[in-house]
Amino acid sequence: MRTSKHKKINNLSDEELAALKSLKSNNNIVICKADKGEQFEQLNSDKFHLEREEELNKYILSLYNDNVIDTKLRHQLKSKCSSISVFYGLPKAHKTGYPLRPIISTIGSYQYQLSKYLAKAIRDARLQAPSYVKDSFEFVKKIKEIVLE
Repeated sequence: MRTSKHKKINNLSDEELAALKSLKSNNNIVICKADKGEQFEQLNSDKFHLEREEELNKYILSLYNDNVIDTKLRHQLKSKCSSISVFYGLPKAHKTGYPLRPIISTIGSYQYQLSKYLAKAIRDARLQAPSYVKDSFEFVKKIKEIVLE
């Protein structure tokens, strides 16, 4: 481990620091800090996600032109200046070997608004099971309504 002149201890080994410097010097990839925790992500800097964003926007425009969606919904779903979805893992501290729980954060990505809209539409269209409990507050409310004999 290395120690800086400010007495901060680095949690990366010399080999990991060398690998990180090597990755940072590669212009074909982008290294950025994750939105949560202290992880780093390696992202391809190609235009793949921009092409998918344009494809989605063209499809949304076609839905608008066919009068399937209105102007307000079109502007809500249209993607502008999106970022790449972030993939990271959270360690399962209660398991041996600390396997990672994979997380994909799509906040800010081109499909985020559409996914959010579809999730709400599906949730509103289906019937809730009588056993469904939204959160602990609703659970307490349901428990208070139960009369024991």
